Amino acid sequence: GCIYSNMLHIKRTLSKNLHHNRRYYALKQSQREYFYWLSVHGHLYCIQPDAPKMPTGPTYLKDAKFLNFFYRRVKVNDSGKHQDYPYLSKCAGELNFLKVAVKPVVFRELDIENEELIYAADLREKFQPEKLIVSSE
Repeated sequence: GCIYSNMLHIKRTLSKNLHHNRRYYALKQSQREYFYWLSVHGHLYCIQPDAPKMPTGPTYLKDAKFLNFFYRRVKVNDSGKHQDYPYLSKCAGELNFLKVAVKPVVFRELDIENEELIYAADLREKFQPEKLIVSSE
């Protein structure tokens, strides 16, 4: 009785784990891909990968949670895919490719009191004037 019950439990557990592994690998093989453009003003736009020109205007992404999440994960695109997008922000089963006007981070505000630059929604970086780049646009 006890041995049979344990064997049945092990079989169910293995079957359940195998099912989850199959789903995991199916998701890994079909990663969703999204494409973004970062303007010189620090506005992030979701774009079509073959867009003839980059967007401007008020249609940029504004959700604070998304922006902070996205920017915390930005790194150089080493995926081997879409090399014309030099940066990548990975999120679970998604690959978010990023093209930029100048640099992958655009600071939009200076908190003088705390000597910090603010980017994304409210991410902060210590102000280091010797590392600043100013765009002509």
